[in-house]
Amino acid sequence: PVTGANVSLYWSMSLEGVQSSSFRSSVTDATGRFSFSELAPGEHKLAVSSSTHTPAQETYDVGSVATEPVLRVRPKTAGAGK
Repeated sequence: PVTGANVSLYWSMSLEGVQSSSFRSSVTDATGRFSFSELAPGEHKLAVSSSTHTPAQETYDVGSVATEPVLRVRPKTAGAGK
């Protein structure tokens, strides 16, 4: 688990010529967990970033999957990103 990682969620939809979008962000707790509530159904893009771990992204389809998303990150190696 990564404490204090930044998690962002992006959703967009186009219906009958009207474009809607939503962006939310959160920070993981001491157990690496995060949550977002009242999400519209459809595909959401999740991204996680941390100063100590590599970033990760995943698409999560709200409403079609009963499991919680898990984003796996790896510790950055010394000198990486410089």
